[in-house]
Amino acid sequence: MRASRSGPIISHLLFADDLLLFAEASIEQAHCIMHCLNLFCDASGQKINNQKTQIFFSKNVDQQLRDDI
Repeated sequence: MRASRSGPIISHLLFADDLLLFAEASIEQAHCIMHCLNLFCDASGQKINNQKTQIFFSKNVDQQLRDDI
């Protein structure tokens, strides 16, 4: 399935430690997500692999906001 008409394909092949998040494209939401992920990492001892992390934006999000996020 796709996250939207032209969005990335979402497969059922997620592993136990994979995470898929949806949020509004805003600085406030980005800060909220990072805060929650940091709390999770502190509590679990796990770490985020930035090389395996991706962010997808709607085509309606302007480039400056994408860069800021």
